[in-house]
Amino acid sequence: MAADVNLVVQVVMAVTLVVGGVLARRKHYRAHAITQTTVLLLNLVMIATVMWPSTRQQVTAAFPDVSGKYFAAPSIHAALGIAAELLGCLLA
Repeated sequence: MAADVNLVVQVVMAVTLVVGGVLARRKHYRAHAITQTTVLLLNLVMIATVMWPSTRQQVTAAFPDVSGKYFAAPSIHAALGIAAELLGCLLA
């Protein structure tokens, strides 16, 4: 259930990011900043409550027992996600 809710929230956030981009192109910079910051903070909440616990339970717990090739995709996803979230926090 948490994964389904997370997916729906992520889709809503993606649409909201596009709306934020449109706001910036229309020179509504304050609304753009509020929109983008809200999505960034909501994404942090989703990471902390859904993604991180799932990763700890399913991926990092299995690392000592299996070869890394099975977990390359989740590891790359996590690395890129961390980089994107940090950039968003630093540039916000």
